[in-house]
Amino acid sequence: MADARAKRVLETLIDNYSRTRPRIHTVVTNLGPAGAGDAVDLPTSAGGPIRDSATRLAPELVGATVETMAIDNAVMVNRLLPQRDQIQLLEGSWLTAVATQEQERMLNYIDDQMLANVITIAEAGTVVNLDEGALAYSELCDLEGEFEVTGTPREAMVYVAHPQAIGRLRTLDTNAFVPAFRGSESGMLGIPDVSTFNGIPVLTQASSALLAGAGNDVPGIVLMNRRKTFFATQAAPAVRVVPDPESGGDALQIRSVFGYHTIAGSARLALAGA
Repeated sequence: MADARAKRVLETLIDNYSRTRPRIHTVVTNLGPAGAGDAVDLPTSAGGPIRDSATRLAPELVGATVETMAIDNAVMVNRLLPQRDQIQLLEGSWLTAVATQEQERMLNYIDDQMLANVITIAEAGTVVNLDEGALAYSELCDLEGEFEVTGTPREAMVYVAHPQAIGRLRTLDTNAFVPAFRGSESGMLGIPDVSTFNGIPVLTQASSALLAGAGNDVPGIVLMNRRKTFFATQAAPAVRVVPDPESGGDALQIRSVFGYHTIAGSARLALAGA
């Protein structure tokens, strides 16, 4: 018979997730449920010319490049539930509060892992320093232009900025930076949608990847193509409550497997300055 406490935790996790603000792994291309050890092929190809149908257009050879996303990451929390504290479980709020706290830690961990991967891809391309005065805005626009040249529409772009970089982004052009007041206040867990910049959504995440990845603890801003950044995880986290013989209490264990991959060339990095 399933442990009622584990069922209560799973219900809480699912309910929280349904009311979550956009997170990094929820705004990218989600390839659906996956299991540990799965691998997903991600074919990409360069776009060909598009012309008026009245113009004769010779067929063009299209070569596909295949990258692979492995479902080989796991995140787990293991929280001790002391016997004396389990009296609180009769009312239920203590257990759900623990579950919500651990869920936030797990989601932050997943976001950090994904951002580290995105930044690795971004550092291989053009890096803009937004501390260069009047040129900073035009250089950031150039990054957006690089995406558009490759056929990436603006609706597929998203900025992810460290909170310390939001102020710098705002000073570049007050007309380009439009606050999203309601978006930043909605939801329960997750990262705020703080604004748009040149019509592109700006999310903020206090991730160490946006500091360490930028180098010298300089806050960074990542421009990414969310249609070429992929994520997959199991349908629901595994939850169980097991006895802990040393303490005489029980341990609440929550585990989930996931995978992520960013296609080469689909992210750019901007440094907000020291």
